[in-house]
Amino acid sequence: MSRLLVLGGSAFQLPAIRHARQLGHHVITCDYLPENPGHAHSHEYHNVSTTDVDGVLAVTRARAVDGVLAFASDPAAWTAACVASALKLPGNAPEAVRTLSNKPLFRTRLRSNGFRAPRFASPTSVDEATDAAREIGLPVMVKPCDSSGSKGVHRVASIDAIADAYTSASSQSRSNTVIVEEWIERRGPQIAGDGLVLNGQLVFGCFGDEHFDSTCCAHAPVGESFPGHLSDTDRERLYAELQRMFTALGIRDLVFNLDAMIDVQGDLMFIEIGPRAGGNCLPEVIRNYTGVDLTDIAIRIALGQEVPPELYQSAERGFHASWMVHSPADGCVASYSVDHSIRDRIRELQFLVEPGSQVRKFASSAETLGYAVLSFPTAYAMERELALMPTLLRPVLA
Repeated sequence: MSRLLVLGGSAFQLPAIRHARQLGHHVITCDYLPENPGHAHSHEYHNVSTTDVDGVLAVTRARAVDGVLAFASDPAAWTAACVASALKLPGNAPEAVRTLSNKPLFRTRLRSNGFRAPRFASPTSVDEATDAAREIGLPVMVKPCDSSGSKGVHRVASIDAIADAYTSASSQSRSNTVIVEEWIERRGPQIAGDGLVLNGQLVFGCFGDEHFDSTCCAHAPVGESFPGHLSDTDRERLYAELQRMFTALGIRDLVFNLDAMIDVQGDLMFIEIGPRAGGNCLPEVIRNYTGVDLTDIAIRIALGQEVPPELYQSAERGFHASWMVHSPADGCVASYSVDHSIRDRIRELQFLVEPGSQVRKFASSAETLGYAVLSFPTAYAMERELALMPTLLRPVLA
């Protein structure tokens, strides 16, 4: 029996925790939220933040852990890399993981290696952010340098709004650092999905369409669907550019998350490459669509186990999606409404916030109220019903 430390116990780490137990491993979890649901399913829990490198290192040593898994969490990925490096456990070089987890470092690496990247600045004050926005040209994106889940991210179209956006972004950054970057118009849906690198080679990728609810927030995703609209030509280009990036970084073995776009000029641009499996139930949806279980593979990689080729042979079938339940406004949840027309589409549905709770208008993953994993009979049904999903699966506010 191997001892696996899973960093985090939220609903999006829960599938990894459960699966690791099913595989017979002794599962340890840690974060600073004892009420997170994953901890009830692990063998033991330690109240240590997933961003506390020294604290996680101490737990790893004391519990003789064989592997550290960051799953669906960018901040935890850096911690996992540092701890693995210090204790000579399986993992990628901390500097490579830090580059992928830090937006200015990632944008700099993109530019230095000839990839398409937005113009950006890393201001240290509101005045510098204002100057950067004027130089880059409105609208701009203002983001924390080292956060995830769209927390603290703002599209700013007015100089007057820079100060509030900067303050919000800084408050969501562990290092209180902010990036201001060019707004890029995309062609077609945003590209989202997860992939797999083994021995430095990109051996699997599943990339579909990202979905947004513009009535709430135009840049925080609420779902992903497969298959997407990416052309075969653009898919080949995406694979080639991903391989080039992983080679440049020296990535060896990694389940990764991707957000990318094709801009209006037809150029491919990476938005984020997360050094961990995706949130929003992406591994579950990808398993339903391809038969490839990235959760299982991520656990194997964290423990230094072999990943035989049959585990990542894709057999794409059907039409599958995830949807994050969210609120269009601040209020109190009285109940949840699930329209009868989508009940037979639902493969898994979980509400994370109880009726009677005060909730806020959706602006990031922090406002997610629940999730659904869905399957559809046709591409047309999937596209039509996902467009209507904010009314078909929603909270009822008091």
